[in-house]
Amino acid sequence: MSSKKTFRDADRHFLKIRKAIKRASRVLLSNYGKIGRSHIREKARNDFVTIVDQKTQDVLVDSLRKDFPSYGFKAEEEDFTENAERMWIIDPLDGTANYIHEIPAYCIAVGLRVGEEGVLGMVYDPLRDEMFSASRGRGAFLNRKRIHVSKTRKLKNSFLATGFPFRCRSRFDAYSESFLKLFHRSRGIRRIGSAALDLCYTACGRFDGFWEIGLKEWDILAAGVIVEEAGGLVSDFKGKAEHLKSGDTLAGSPAVHRQLKGVLSKIQGLAL
Repeated sequence: MSSKKTFRDADRHFLKIRKAIKRASRVLLSNYGKIGRSHIREKARNDFVTIVDQKTQDVLVDSLRKDFPSYGFKAEEEDFTENAERMWIIDPLDGTANYIHEIPAYCIAVGLRVGEEGVLGMVYDPLRDEMFSASRGRGAFLNRKRIHVSKTRKLKNSFLATGFPFRCRSRFDAYSESFLKLFHRSRGIRRIGSAALDLCYTACGRFDGFWEIGLKEWDILAAGVIVEEAGGLVSDFKGKAEHLKSGDTLAGSPAVHRQLKGVLSKIQGLAL
């Protein structure tokens, strides 16, 4: 399927994705605050999964497979990748640790990749009923209202978001250096615990920029499309479009992105 065809079919895709996400969100909401230790598994150090992650993913995959039988899937809580030209990239619960501890910051992220390009993204925060969405060439929206990245032009006036590199502890010293430098060069830094929400908040101007080490494709593809369609830039720390492969992700308004890249690209050991 060509990108042109993808854009023409965006409305149909959005309707189907929205329906699947809303159905899956009922699993999250109905189990929020009810997760016991027996329902939690640690995949790796400080990287948790719950029975709810899997149930939510099952709803998403089953719904989308029914509506788009020829599409492949790459999902966080499933050890498979169906190689296809059109791939759904799914994170059923971004912010699992928050969810477990009843911190109200988590979301569902669903993106569509055609070939090597993310062409469509939808991220839903069920607690706030905020649906972020975008498709290539058609802009970005929050609950059907057009959104744009912030107009902040100077790093010293920026409000930033980040995530701690719990998957990349060998690079923590370099990350710590980046945090310290940007802490002194910005108005403030927040760590929400959901990369998809961080990126969507950057897309709508709540944050001016975001950076994190070692993310996965399901963390960033859907929200990355939303940032770019909102007028922002998404890249690795050197400004290259390799973030989906490396996981090292830098996003922001064009001016802030450029200045963040200037700081991050000079830190030894930060960029791969």
